Amino acid sequence: IQIVHALHEKFPEASLTMIGPDDGLLESSKQLATSLKIIHRIQFVGPVNHSQLAAYYHTHGIYLNTTQYESFGNALMEAASSGIPIVSSAVGEIPFLWKHKLTAMLAQQQETSAFVNCIEALWQDTRLTEAICIAARKRSEAFSWEHVEPMWKALLS
Repeated sequence: IQIVHALHEKFPEASLTMIGPDDGLLESSKQLATSLKIIHRIQFVGPVNHSQLAAYYHTHGIYLNTTQYESFGNALMEAASSGIPIVSSAVGEIPFLWKHKLTAMLAQQQETSAFVNCIEALWQDTRLTEAICIAARKRSEAFSWEHVEPMWKALLS
């Protein structure tokens, strides 16, 4: 929400769709968006069926992942395979799987300005965005079942 607020002056069309369970933060998130006067720019969807996620990936401009910890990052892999550019915090396994400015934009600090800088870079450089999307899609294909199955069979035999 703070990222959208920071982007709003330069990019007034910036919006955010928040998908996932409440975990006790929904009301305070709505209050923050209201106090920052951007509540009209935030869509609080809540949890959705996994089969519906592709529709969101295909209708949004960036997948924003602001997590403070992460293991493999299935959602990032899904976003990459859908062709949407990723902006993520560089935590946990993420920097081992994704490379800054090559397959994703990685915010090195867990600060609003770091995420804003990554988003602005994508919005201001369409060639960078396209290159990242193509490279991320190829990266995600390395984890598809057709590539992983032979490795599992070799390992288990």
